[in-house]
Amino acid sequence: MKYYNVDTDYTPSITGKRDGDVAVAKKKESFSSKEQEKEFNDFFINNYKNKSRVMIADFQLFNAKNRFMITYFPRTKSIKQLDFMAFGPYEHGVQFLISHRVYEIIAKYRLPIHNKITAKIDTFSQNYYLVGFPMLPVSVYDFNKSTFFDCKNGLQVKFKDTEDYEAADYDRITAKPQRLFLKDKLEYDIIKTTKGIFFLSEIINEFQEKKITGYQIIDGILET
Repeated sequence: MKYYNVDTDYTPSITGKRDGDVAVAKKKESFSSKEQEKEFNDFFINNYKNKSRVMIADFQLFNAKNRFMITYFPRTKSIKQLDFMAFGPYEHGVQFLISHRVYEIIAKYRLPIHNKITAKIDTFSQNYYLVGFPMLPVSVYDFNKSTFFDCKNGLQVKFKDTEDYEAADYDRITAKPQRLFLKDKLEYDIIKTTKGIFFLSEIINEFQEKKITGYQIIDGILET
């Protein structure tokens, strides 16, 4: 099975944000109460302080009950309404701000435990969700098969094992995956790794058929 590395598209001509920065942002007015604001911020601060909370073995779910909703605000009037929205600030453990249309597509597939927080964007008609998937540790990579590419030096990179990877210098450890393999097959159709978040090819095909907007396919293929 083949998975493609997916990211939000920040291209100004796509998002409408001329400087390539985030298109929508969180403000004080994003929450219905100070209690909800504190609950939200505390959760993601704790994720940042304790990275194990976003790993697959100890993934923490945000309590999104009681009609919790966060509102984002377009940075400029030129911001376009897309299915994947470039949002800020970054919240540790959340990868995407996606439209209801996108979630309807991916919900049909095999998803790992994940966070799904109801969101809206001021003046936009679509409903949105913040979504975050658990990260796999480097120890699950099959380094015997996996290959990476050091763009700075124009070199293909191989690692002997997890220890070699973790001890690598900056240029090697930041090399982009060309073909990434895992030691064991996972029964998921969206897989978050330290090298990106990978969507099953069938999901990408649906995105194309449904004309989903605001995402891009970046370097790296995961194969199982």
